[in-house]
Amino acid sequence: MAAGDHVVTGTMTANKVAVTDTVVVANLNADQVDGADKDIDGTLAGNSDASVPTEKAVKTYVDTHAALAVAGTHGSTVAATANKAVHRDAAGRAKVAAPAEADDIARKDTPAVGVIETGASAVLKCKVIEIGDWDMATATGSATITKAHGIADYEKIRSIEVLIRADSDASFYALNKLDCLRSISGRVEILQSNTSLLQLYRGANATSMFDDADFNATGYNRGWITIWYEV
Repeated sequence: MAAGDHVVTGTMTANKVAVTDTVVVANLNADQVDGADKDIDGTLAGNSDASVPTEKAVKTYVDTHAALAVAGTHGSTVAATANKAVHRDAAGRAKVAAPAEADDIARKDTPAVGVIETGASAVLKCKVIEIGDWDMATATGSATITKAHGIADYEKIRSIEVLIRADSDASFYALNKLDCLRSISGRVEILQSNTSLLQLYRGANATSMFDDADFNATGYNRGWITIWYEV
């Protein structure tokens, strides 16, 4: 080859240096992922070991699950289900199992707990029992009804209150707040002959208060017994 003939050409030319044409890739980076391997699906539904999700796809997936908008996300549930994440319903409610320990979450049907001072602090639980059907307006004589109090040790009972309601459901009377003379109005007592029972007593002369017109309904919850007992 003569001087000056060292010229690169992409064609087959005599006495010239030949090269093969190629496509020049700008900014080629060995750390970049080929487009065919990228996954932009924000649900990651492909579940593939061969593709790589983009940053945007991962963010979409995480943001969706972080919101927990749908029950079942991350296994969440509104029901009181063991080993599941708690999920609130549309009203912000969720279920939990009945508490067993003092620091468990309480439910609406869990007895209220209070504290009183009796020399040393004593924790009290509250139990409410429906009286149920009681026609307490007998024209003459006294009227009684017995209810099981359900407290394992009756000597732990610290307070008993009875709320009597009239047939109209518009008037309420606290039985133990009335005159406690047995012959006049009424009272409540634990039966010493059977310490698992409470007896509600309406005195023979209490007809002016518990008359036939307002206190003789049957098939009707007459009121409630509230018991505070020590634990």
